[in-house]
Amino acid sequence: MALNKKTTIIAALGALILPVAAKHHEVEAPAETASCCDGLSGLYGIGYSSGTFSASDGSEADADGYTLGLRLDIAEDTEIFFLYQDYDSGDFNEATAILRRSYDLIDGFTTKAGIGYGTQSVGGSVASNAIVGEIQIGTEIAGIGINLTYDHNFVLDSEVNDDFATMHLVGIYPLSDSMNLWAAYEWQVSGDTLVEKDDTTSIGIGIRF
Repeated sequence: MALNKKTTIIAALGALILPVAAKHHEVEAPAETASCCDGLSGLYGIGYSSGTFSASDGSEADADGYTLGLRLDIAEDTEIFFLYQDYDSGDFNEATAILRRSYDLIDGFTTKAGIGYGTQSVGGSVASNAIVGEIQIGTEIAGIGINLTYDHNFVLDSEVNDDFATMHLVGIYPLSDSMNLWAAYEWQVSGDTLVEKDDTTSIGIGIRF
């Protein structure tokens, strides 16, 4: 993808996120709103992950690992999401940080757009650093939350990975007001990378704070 096309897409995603700061300052806080001293709210989660990966030479391998996630709610419609995944004791790992904003575009669905930064490492060496653009749509069916997320990685400085994209399908079942059970399925949909995620599944627990 040409650099000017990348820049246009990244700038457009940023334009969706950055106006939230001004909007947030325009809203008068209700009397019962907690002060900053009461701390941030959000969600953190941990899970077991397993998947099938393929290399650029056509070989395939299965690997197990873990997933760590953290969501910080910084405004009513804005959050920061951190995700770290590690497979095969560090042979393959990814870390992503995304600033997201929510939009009520369709009745019964929540749409989120985000922009952030991601890195992927293979065998202890960095395979790519990227600007990440994200689109997510979510709904609830029979009390179970369902989210479908598309991440596009605009690779910045790698001779190993080209631009690549992944899809994430996540189901969330509430166990209590502060805890949920989640399951996720992820697969790479495009891009030429040193190691490709053919399909991975994860299951874990999320805790609100």
